[in-house]
Amino acid sequence: MARDGLGTHNRLYSWSEEASGGNPISSTKMDAEMNDMVAEISNSLPRDGQAAPTANLPMGGYKHTNVANATARSHYATAAQLQDGSLTHGSESGTTNSYLLTLAPGLTGYQAGQLFSFVATHSNSGAATININGLGAVAIKKQVTQDLAAGDIATGSVVMVVHDGSHFQLLNAATLEHAALVGAGSNTHAEIDAHLSQQDNPHNVTDAQVGVDEAKWNANRLQGVTVDNSDIGEGKCLAYDSGTESLTYQTIDTATVVSSGELTLSPIFSAGRYQVAHGLGGVPSLVSIYLVCVLAEHGYSVGQRLELMIHAEGADSTYFNASMDSNSIIFRFNDVSQVSDYELYTLVEDGLSSARLTASHWAIQCHAYRFL
Repeated sequence: MARDGLGTHNRLYSWSEEASGGNPISSTKMDAEMNDMVAEISNSLPRDGQAAPTANLPMGGYKHTNVANATARSHYATAAQLQDGSLTHGSESGTTNSYLLTLAPGLTGYQAGQLFSFVATHSNSGAATININGLGAVAIKKQVTQDLAAGDIATGSVVMVVHDGSHFQLLNAATLEHAALVGAGSNTHAEIDAHLSQQDNPHNVTDAQVGVDEAKWNANRLQGVTVDNSDIGEGKCLAYDSGTESLTYQTIDTATVVSSGELTLSPIFSAGRYQVAHGLGGVPSLVSIYLVCVLAEHGYSVGQRLELMIHAEGADSTYFNASMDSNSIIFRFNDVSQVSDYELYTLVEDGLSSARLTASHWAIQCHAYRFL
């Protein structure tokens, strides 16, 4: 009988049983037994390779071991060949823009999806082709349909190409690409950013590449003074640094040192010195002083400001100044003729006449600024 489907062969007869039963050996039974054995031996796979399997051979979870590397496309590859890339990485020869690649085992034809690599023996000077195992020269393209530019393949570089069905696409050009911007000389920062974001390999570009005039790149210079805009932010203003001869954005700390009602004009009508703390932690960089209306008069409403100016005329000239230190603002108001009822005047709101200020209707307000 044939093998039972699990690979086990069972004999047709037991000769010892035949003998004990008094049955002589029959030539018919002997031939049947031997023919069955011959059939199963013929179904076995010869180790010397003289016969091939007649059906798929399940391995039952086992593997072929100590196998040789594939030398033909009909062989299966070893793990070593796959790891080493020897099936798809070949030696390159050729000259100028023609690249000759030899693979082992050799190709029988070009197919879409084939991926190969080689170390270039020379750089290209323009459009190039590749010929693998003598199958014929095929154009090498980049970015789908573009011919190669000079230097896209550099001597000694590892070149990777993949067949797209018509050409070989270069996957790793040695040079980075940039596209031309329209409107040379008038490109904005946003246009340049948009240009770079569309490139496969964003990179720094020169003003010549993007066509921006050098004067536009230097627009951050004011009459030869460099403006550092790296630290620009809300609440900052430009300040000149004589040490670096540049303008930088600096933070301003503001404080109102005298508010409405805290210091009125009444005590200043006589000569005197008045001091208020500013709380800035250092000498202020800038001080602005105003008259602030606290009770409406002469067409001015509460909260309106007047710039404080002293007009000196005749023997009764009056002087005013303000100084500052790290703690306080000091006001000095002096009537040189010591006239105690010295009068202050202003133009009324419509600007058509002047009027005397009422001391109780106005206050001095000062804003101090210190640059950090």
